[in-house]
Amino acid sequence: MATLYYLEIISLMFGLMFLYGKAVSLIAGVILTLFLTVHIMRLYLGSEPHRKLQLFVIDVHASFAAGFLFHAMAQAGPVEPSSLPVLVMRAGIMACELPLLLLLTGKAARSEFH
Repeated sequence: MATLYYLEIISLMFGLMFLYGKAVSLIAGVILTLFLTVHIMRLYLGSEPHRKLQLFVIDVHASFAAGFLFHAMAQAGPVEPSSLPVLVMRAGIMACELPLLLLLTGKAARSEFH
């Protein structure tokens, strides 16, 4: 599930490209991709600090995505067709995050991480 955050990195890169240019977008994308790759490997290997980091990432991303989705749905006009893929992506990631949050906080998951 954590690999879905690569889609968020790509989305962030598009936003940074329009705001700050290609260089900043590329640097941020490379750095975040490297950090996420190491995090996913450490999470797979059962690292307890990375389990806690994943819980933090879920907490931050789910609250951001919920606010983003609420804002998009509360607008007076129709949803922009260009923002529809981002809405679907964030809704899908959030739908996967909530069960994962429960899974990673259970006793069985805590005993598997060291």
